[in-house]
Amino acid sequence: MSCKKGLISIILPVYNGEKYIGESVSSILNQSFKNFELLVLNDGSIDGSRDIIKGFNDPRIQLVDNEENLGLTKTLNKGLKLCSGEYVARMDADDICLPNRLQVQFDFLEKNSEVDVVGSNFRILGTKTTSAYPDEDNKIKLKLNFENALAHPTVMFRQAIAQKFSYPSNVLHCEDWLFWSELAANDIQFANLNEVLLEYRMEGQNISVINNDSKRERFLNAYHIILNRLYTAELSKEELNLHFELCTGHVNSDVNRLKDYVEKLNLALKEKSFAANDIQDAINQKINSCFYKTADINPRKAYKIAKKFKILNFGKIKYLIAKKKSA
Repeated sequence: MSCKKGLISIILPVYNGEKYIGESVSSILNQSFKNFELLVLNDGSIDGSRDIIKGFNDPRIQLVDNEENLGLTKTLNKGLKLCSGEYVARMDADDICLPNRLQVQFDFLEKNSEVDVVGSNFRILGTKTTSAYPDEDNKIKLKLNFENALAHPTVMFRQAIAQKFSYPSNVLHCEDWLFWSELAANDIQFANLNEVLLEYRMEGQNISVINNDSKRERFLNAYHIILNRLYTAELSKEELNLHFELCTGHVNSDVNRLKDYVEKLNLALKEKSFAANDIQDAINQKINSCFYKTADINPRKAYKIAKKFKILNFGKIKYLIAKKKSA
């Protein structure tokens, strides 16, 4: 599909989103940047979502009805094929764009031709809490080996990506993370703007990936795909589980085995030409998370983690003593 110069296509899927879809759409229509098409993909909603969307009298809105509920991934891929803009932006049905979001990201991509995908930070609605994503391409790609490194509803990218790539459907609820990982493997360049351009709604969401077998399985499947791009040989099930524990902070395995795996991970990341300091910072962040989360459950094991990875200090000793006293 040929693209229209200067136009932004916004993909907004909705499924039974009547509670917030009006507020979300309004935040797009009130953008300072006016040259856009808003593709609202109604994925078989059975509530009042469709009527609310039809109630907006704005020719920039294109309502697309799925004949049946396709699910998020297939709906997103349908949206990619319908985009006619030079740039493609994502939006969720319950979030709010700040008025300058489109203009800021459009200007950035216009001025930085080497960047293909740009995200931003967000603020959790009703709080002062903001995200803190890495802003540089190499740091974003490094973080993708541990967790998602871009907030999906903040992202804008060039239409060439929509023409060449699609969201993977093999791991539920990880489609954006795996999408970025595939793009990274194809030398697509990323950036995150160090400013808040979206208000993100947490209501009704459960962000925990622990103590939930189905979520754990999804994340293990996602790591399997992502790490196959990092390592020359496929990881064993034990190594895959160790990576999962490292990234989530809940260490059930032997600490010596975790140490061995982290050394292997360090070497693999260096072979991909990530900066040694960035690798160490990323790993240290995860190990510290492992220490504190493990200390809440098993202070003795947390002490072993701190000793093995040489992160034990006075503050951690005090934390462990306090945990033992409260046990």
